[in-house]
Amino acid sequence: VWRLWRENRALELVDQRMPEPLQKNEILRCIHVGLLCVQENATERPTMSRVVLMLSNTSMTLAAPSSVGSLGGRSKM
Repeated sequence: VWRLWRENRALELVDQRMPEPLQKNEILRCIHVGLLCVQENATERPTMSRVVLMLSNTSMTLAAPSSVGSLGGRSKM
């Protein structure tokens, strides 16, 4: 996910069987928020109330995600 995000190819994560029309801006916002939630530095991660606000307020500008932490001992990309 992180690699595709950095390469501006995050929409490739979407299942091709999803019916059109896709709400691409909403999909990208969900991916963006998800990346904010897995940042390596826990103090930079949003609280759940902030996540709800970020997802419900589409005019809110989101911070750029920094490096994501590793999951289950896997190295980050």
